[in-house]
Amino acid sequence: MSDDQEKGFVSLEGVLSGLFPPEMLPKRSAEKKSKISKPSAKIQKAAAEIAARPSDTEAAYLARELVQCTLPHRDPGKTEGWVRSNGNFALVMQPGFNRKTMTSYGLPYGSIPRLILLWIVTEAIRTKKRHIILGDTLNDFLRALGLDPNTGGGKRSDAARVKDQLIRLLRCRISFEYDNDKRQSWRDMAVAADGDFWWDYDAPDQTTIFENNIVLGERFFNAITTAPVPVDMRALIPLKQSPLAIDLYTWATYRLHTMQRAGSQQIKIPLRELKDQFGSEYNRANNFKAAFVEALTKVQEVFPALDYTFEKSAFILRDSRQLPAIAPTDKTGAQRRLTGLKPFDQVSEKARERFKQDFPRWDADIVIADFYTWREEKGQHSANTDSHFKSFAQSWVNRNR
Repeated sequence: MSDDQEKGFVSLEGVLSGLFPPEMLPKRSAEKKSKISKPSAKIQKAAAEIAARPSDTEAAYLARELVQCTLPHRDPGKTEGWVRSNGNFALVMQPGFNRKTMTSYGLPYGSIPRLILLWIVTEAIRTKKRHIILGDTLNDFLRALGLDPNTGGGKRSDAARVKDQLIRLLRCRISFEYDNDKRQSWRDMAVAADGDFWWDYDAPDQTTIFENNIVLGERFFNAITTAPVPVDMRALIPLKQSPLAIDLYTWATYRLHTMQRAGSQQIKIPLRELKDQFGSEYNRANNFKAAFVEALTKVQEVFPALDYTFEKSAFILRDSRQLPAIAPTDKTGAQRRLTGLKPFDQVSEKARERFKQDFPRWDADIVIADFYTWREEKGQHSANTDSHFKSFAQSWVNRNR
């Protein structure tokens, strides 16, 4: 058994279609036959590597809030603020101020800040500290992000892009907000409350005398280390040319894990909601759907068992009985727990539907999964599971508003 398995992770299994029985392969609808770009050599190489060594995962983590609402895909330009919405929940970002130019640094966008956030969250979880050491040289940091130091010194080199996006990300302020007809709540926070960089950008291999470090904002640290989403960096790095593909990979990891924990067979999401969540930059719904399908195809190269289809104006994600990346299991094992539950131990469909009616903007599967986990960890059981869940769900919603 690998170290990751001992820690409770479920590894990504093989990725080549020949390794799976037919019933576990994705069912392609007619819409998926539209013109899409062929997978790059890097994606194909990563898929083969994961297939050959499925248990050798390279664990990384991302905050749940940053999976539900993602960073901009393209440069928002000069703006005082930017918003990404997911139902009543929203991520709001404001750029930091550059005193030298007397203008803003701009907002982080694209793949680079996503890779930086993955690394930062992973380090915060690994060390359990707000103080994060970035590395003795710039090239060391680039390698830690899975980037190539040997891309030259031009504006499009990895070093130049990291320099730009790192300062945009660390100096911006973000807010996780929730509002409905009855309540409005927000949590404003700085990504990095302190920072100290000594890197020589003209000599990226030069070791610095002093430590390059950041101190994460306390609220940001608490937010990103609470219920993080685990992923496999081997799959994410080859997707780095597509911010949308990175977002969909981490989102699929999160949603499939919550579906399996809750015992849900599939989820159906209107495309208009997915556009708000992932594609607010797209003016037309058809343009977003085309980009969405192409990004899903790239994700499917590293996870061919990803099972989805489209139905009219909705996207349906099915439980493929596999996770697209490593994910933590509950202490007793998610599958063993669910199959071992007696009927009266499970939240009934009636209670599930009642929750959807009472709280239409919240995902019932996520809340039910958290209920099962909380009940096991606390040893809380009752003769009336539905009544117990109703009380838990009300507290859960109040806590997360």
